[in-house]
Amino acid sequence: MFRSLAAGLALTTLPTLAATTETWTFAIDTSTRTAIVYVPNGIPASPPLFISMHGLSGNAQMQQSMARVEPVADTAKFVVVYPTGLNKQWDLSGTTDLKFLLKIIDSAATRYGIDRNRVYSSGFSMGGMMSYYFACKYPDKVAAIGPGSGYPLGGEYGCVKTRPVPILHIHGALDTFVAYKNLHSFLNTKIADYGCPTRGDTVTPYPAGKTSSTVTKESWGPCTKNGMGSDIVLLTVGDMTHNYTLGPSINETVEIWNFVKRYSLGGGGNSVLDRPSEANSASIRALGTGIQVESSRPILRIRIVGSNGRILSTWDPNKKTSFEASLPLPAGASGILLVEVTTTGSRLLRAIAIP
Repeated sequence: MFRSLAAGLALTTLPTLAATTETWTFAIDTSTRTAIVYVPNGIPASPPLFISMHGLSGNAQMQQSMARVEPVADTAKFVVVYPTGLNKQWDLSGTTDLKFLLKIIDSAATRYGIDRNRVYSSGFSMGGMMSYYFACKYPDKVAAIGPGSGYPLGGEYGCVKTRPVPILHIHGALDTFVAYKNLHSFLNTKIADYGCPTRGDTVTPYPAGKTSSTVTKESWGPCTKNGMGSDIVLLTVGDMTHNYTLGPSINETVEIWNFVKRYSLGGGGNSVLDRPSEANSASIRALGTGIQVESSRPILRIRIVGSNGRILSTWDPNKKTSFEASLPLPAGASGILLVEVTTTGSRLLRAIAIP
């Protein structure tokens, strides 16, 4: 029995050659709650935390078997937690499971020194709904979410709107259990609330060039709300019902990690910072009546987005390799603008203030 993590937490450790798998036990309100925790070998001093939640009638073991996050965590070096819902479901209107998730974060910080600015939530079906609910109530605790096949069927109410939490949603087009046909209606409310462009970019098939893929990618962004940047992305799997996919078109777990890893809390938890590849660096500066960009990688596109989410101007290199560019500010532009710079292999977002 391990008692030093936090009050009410017991720890059982099962060492393996490659990593450590643990079962954590918590006292939440009047119930005993458990979670499976996977810790790769060689984690850094402040690793990210990735929470993966099961669907209705499931449990931590089922989600672990379905999502298979461990191989991704072994490479990217982050801590994974699979919680089990009370009575195999999640509390989508009360505080019980919110307390549970907060306790998991606190305990992971105590035990492994996780980076509280890089906590990510995902889940399948009802677990996806719980990810939305957590981000709704605690946007200062979760940097980005990756729900699959689950969204708030009755909409969201009473959300804390201090920060727009980035979303990657994955859903089967043939899903009638959590109906895909109503998903866009829900996402449209988020798109408007986040200040995203109303016209998104579409890639089909996705990944581009994979002709056998049944997936379509829709993305709305960059979004800006109260000077804070975000993104909303939807991956629709054309031949999937109510399920979780690890192929052949996409690996859902890999897609979620590749999306959420770009985001971190900043400014006291009230802003989103895009995390570019370590191999890339870029400077974005407002100079007089224009924007100057310098990048260590070839620039493919620059866009300036207004506070209402509208794209105000776009720059592209006309098929020429360019590592620097100057883009004039749109006439009459003022306030907080978002500058999006797309380079080979990365996308950078910066908020700038124009007097």
